Amino acid sequence: MRPPAGRRVLMVLESYSYPRDYRVRREASALAGTGHRVSVICPSEPGQPWMGIVDSTLVYGYPAPRTRHGFLAYAWEYGYSLKATI
Repeated sequence: MRPPAGRRVLMVLESYSYPRDYRVRREASALAGTGHRVSVICPSEPGQPWMGIVDSTLVYGYPAPRTRHGFLAYAWEYGYSLKATI
């Protein structure tokens, strides 16, 4: 059964870029295959465009935060990514 035309899905990533995160890439591909219009907001890899289409998925990127370790670094990365997606 196909969903009504125009059904949209937004996927938000905070740790990996798209299509590097293979789990999200498979999910987005499956959703697009059933007729959904899929968009992803995620950190960009160096040299990756800020906006583009990858395998029928619209991808919006933002500058990736620096990689750090520990709880405070995780909290900072999560907060930074949340602010960047809004």
